[in-house]
Amino acid sequence: MSGFAEGLDNKVELLREQLAEAREAGDEFREQALIEELSDTVNIAGENDLDTSELKKVLAAETGTIPVIDDPED
Repeated sequence: MSGFAEGLDNKVELLREQLAEAREAGDEFREQALIEELSDTVNIAGENDLDTSELKKVLAAETGTIPVIDDPED
């Protein structure tokens, strides 16, 4: 794993911890800001040709988004 990818993984881990804290405190504004930062991090990874499949799962889990399952026929 490159240093860049490792840095992004660390960033995602930190954001998830901060999200949990914001939710526990009932700070909806902070929660929304952190979700946007998490989304931006996923986008940065994709723009740099990193595999974002796991990051997208994390984002979906944190936002409560229902995952879209790709059709294996496509």
